[in-house]
Amino acid sequence: MIISSISMKNFQCYSGEHETNHLEFSDGLNLIIGDNGGGKSKLYDAFYWVIHNKIFQSDQRQMVSTKVYKENLISDKAKNECQIGNSVSAEVTMIVTSSNEKKYKLERIYKAKKIADREWQTTNDSVMLISEFSHAKWNVVPEPKHTGILNRVIPGHIEPYMWFQGEQVDSLMDLADSSALTQVVNLLSDIKDYDDLVSLTEGGAIKSSTELRRHKNKLSKDEKRSNELNANLESAINSIDKCQEDIEVCNQNIETAKVKVEELISKVDDAQAKADYKSKKETLINSCKNIEKQLLDKNNSFSKNIFKKHWVLKNAEPFFKKFEEKYKKYSKEHNQKENAESHLKIKLPLNIPQPIHIEQMLEEESCFVCGRSATKGTDAHDHILSLIKREPAKNIFVNDFSSELEDYYKNNLRYGISIQETDSSILEEFKIIQTLKDQLASSEREVREIDSHFDVLLEEDKSENILGEYKQHSRSRDRFEQNKDQLLDKLRESTKKRDDAQTEIDKLVTGEIDKITLVSEEIFTKLKLIASSTKENVFANIISELESSSNEIFRDMTHKNPSIKGQIKFKRISNGSFIPEIVDGDGYIINSPNDSNIILVKLALIMAILTARAKWSHNYSLISDAPTSKMAENYTFGFYKTVSERFTQSIVTTYDFLEEDRKPILKNFKLGKVYQIESHYPSGNNDNRADLSVSIREVSV
Repeated sequence: MIISSISMKNFQCYSGEHETNHLEFSDGLNLIIGDNGGGKSKLYDAFYWVIHNKIFQSDQRQMVSTKVYKENLISDKAKNECQIGNSVSAEVTMIVTSSNEKKYKLERIYKAKKIADREWQTTNDSVMLISEFSHAKWNVVPEPKHTGILNRVIPGHIEPYMWFQGEQVDSLMDLADSSALTQVVNLLSDIKDYDDLVSLTEGGAIKSSTELRRHKNKLSKDEKRSNELNANLESAINSIDKCQEDIEVCNQNIETAKVKVEELISKVDDAQAKADYKSKKETLINSCKNIEKQLLDKNNSFSKNIFKKHWVLKNAEPFFKKFEEKYKKYSKEHNQKENAESHLKIKLPLNIPQPIHIEQMLEEESCFVCGRSATKGTDAHDHILSLIKREPAKNIFVNDFSSELEDYYKNNLRYGISIQETDSSILEEFKIIQTLKDQLASSEREVREIDSHFDVLLEEDKSENILGEYKQHSRSRDRFEQNKDQLLDKLRESTKKRDDAQTEIDKLVTGEIDKITLVSEEIFTKLKLIASSTKENVFANIISELESSSNEIFRDMTHKNPSIKGQIKFKRISNGSFIPEIVDGDGYIINSPNDSNIILVKLALIMAILTARAKWSHNYSLISDAPTSKMAENYTFGFYKTVSERFTQSIVTTYDFLEEDRKPILKNFKLGKVYQIESHYPSGNNDNRADLSVSIREVSV
């Protein structure tokens, strides 16, 4: 809801009636300007107390309930003026308007009776009254409906980001906490629904898979062997799960080491050398990954080439020649027997040469076999012509396999050529693999050389003794990467054992598998993959949008400051979470950025969260107490301008515009109301809290 006004009666330092301590608010940036000790934080307390019945106890730095704070809520001046036997109350009234134009009045009242000069008879708790403006009057809302209305004023899940004190910003967003952005994503979206869906489909997949295995076991022709295989399968699945968990731990350790290495590298003073080395190293690492992929593809395709390129026939050439000799002998004897029964002696089989080739020889008057001329009218031409007129000889064989053997002979010729090229083909493949290995070794060697250059840079950088720490984290990173490689090998081995066991189990199955059981397992397996990938895509999209929005807001707030500010980068870590980092143009983490920068980064993230869903920044009031206390002037200007443009209403207490010559700056913002508050001591004794009140005056800009 949007806040229309707030008024206080004898609340903390705001002594006097509601009419004296009344502030109206409108859309835009509403500012309450006051010096230290002027009542800004107590005004923030008034907003909070109405909703939560709690107040910030400054000496203990924590929120305490009315039951604990008791008569301390009441103005010292009001308590001093109260006569023994009389009662006095602290009251706060806030009027709010909902998005559907419903107007509510929230009143919280705490009474105490003075029984001695410094003794009070107090009530156990405050009283809450809520009224709704309807039909031109205020109508009391029954108490059971209070909670719902209060939650609508400021929803609990976004309140920490909408209502905060400047000193709370650090705790709102811990840039080092890997779970912080995940919590934000949970806040921004229905991602938890996807978690539930993933959990549901995983449970269904496990159950349906177990049921299918049980069903196959019943249909097995060898129950004992099937039981053994199922035990192996279960063992392989457990091993896979364990490997994946251990790989996840390795990934986290690798990521931690990498972050530490990056942080240490970023401390090097020689920025140009650092940028050059980083760029070259990134290129080499990408090259290594590409070469590793090519090597993997070549190794995988090597076994396929045994059949694809007919390498399996490498030592079959003697058998091919032996078949060729036997076929020639068979063909000759076959023709002789056919010719013995024929009036025309033909040495060639019936379909050799084929009719189409004979006709072409007659047209060109040349023999394609011997290459001699066969001019029309010559014996040669007539002989070729007789080949067309060949008729099948009378079948004199009981079983004639000439056509089949002829096909074998043709294959013999075709594969014989492949065999002759096998050695060169295998050698060429080995050369490619060796070249890739040499390229990989060279790239890895260059990466190590660059790392050694970083060592030199670190040694030359005398500002801090960071070389030892750098090498320590580098060694840790390398060690965990080696462990990960070993685990990946074990994972592949376990996966193969699982697949082999499953294949053998399937071979033992006799009879028809129940279709419902089979389809159920297939569907749940696919649903599990769909749910997981969908959740990842939704999460990644939200993160991408949040990163873009937070950088846009960060730029808006810092554009007047000429110093290096960096940019916000959401770095994905091994467990799938993201951590926000402040990096320079080369992607290096900016070490020890100033406090203003950190505060603005966190505020940019918070604003990106709140504006990610327009209804939050449009339908609820942003309330903050002294959020710019650690900011330089240019950052302060950027903050106010950004807030005024991105939120329908904001209410901010500050001491930034106390001086009259600074008030014209306010014209640059989309303003609501501007007030100046000031502590007032009629007696002139600033130590006498019993004489304290706060004067409020509206400022025209």
